[in-house]
Amino acid sequence: MDTSTFQAILTSLGRQTGGGMRGDMIPEGLVLARFSPEDALGKIGLREGDLVTKLNGHAMAEPEQIMDATLDVMKTGVFDAQVTRAGSPIRVLVESPSWKATRASSK
Repeated sequence: MDTSTFQAILTSLGRQTGGGMRGDMIPEGLVLARFSPEDALGKIGLREGDLVTKLNGHAMAEPEQIMDATLDVMKTGVFDAQVTRAGSPIRVLVESPSWKATRASSK
């Protein structure tokens, strides 16, 4: 995946978790809300109502955990989400080797 597409995923995730938070935090994780299928999260297979329980191995139930997970995605260029959709577990995995290379060269 190219770096601009990966950046769009991070931006969309930020909209779910940042100021004006669109997603809903519950004890089990982050329920995604208010985005369209054309949004970057929709394009990688996520849907409104999906419950993200883990991202890159980090739990998603507390703001600090979400921040740690997002930083890990930014550092590694890997978006590996454990999701519950309609009661069934699914995995959404997106990797961007070019994102990781770009980040490494900027140090």
